[in-house]
Amino acid sequence: MAGEIADFTDFSFHAVKNFTTAEGGASTWLDIPGIDNEEIYKMYQILKAEEITANIYLMIVKAPRVAKSCLPGQFVIVRTDENSERIPLTICDYDRNEGTITIVFQVVGAGTQFMSKLKAGDSFHDFVGPLGKPSELITDDIENTKKKN
Repeated sequence: MAGEIADFTDFSFHAVKNFTTAEGGASTWLDIPGIDNEEIYKMYQILKAEEITANIYLMIVKAPRVAKSCLPGQFVIVRTDENSERIPLTICDYDRNEGTITIVFQVVGAGTQFMSKLKAGDSFHDFVGPLGKPSELITDDIENTKKKN
């Protein structure tokens, strides 16, 4: 029974991979008085969705845990519903204070076509990340770097 050992529990549906590899799993939680379960379920809510040019869309998503720990160069994997494909997307921007992630994508198939129809107020079913190795950032002065070449 959920909540007998911990308030939150995650289960992997894969024999040798953990839950965070996006191979499928489930999260269960104890119904705690004062905690809004609908808020937990809608934690990956789309705050802004717009077409910025033909077939290219920008979305700002409420994802506080991802925003708290992501670094430049990392990505997320999203699913629009329980039956949809996993779509990897680069994190374009993040706001740790607001707990938001910005993603930009191009419609190239059925999954991104469906995703382009999502509007502000809708939520992603899964929003896994941050994933991948962060980019190495150069901190050298640009003028010194130019002289080296």
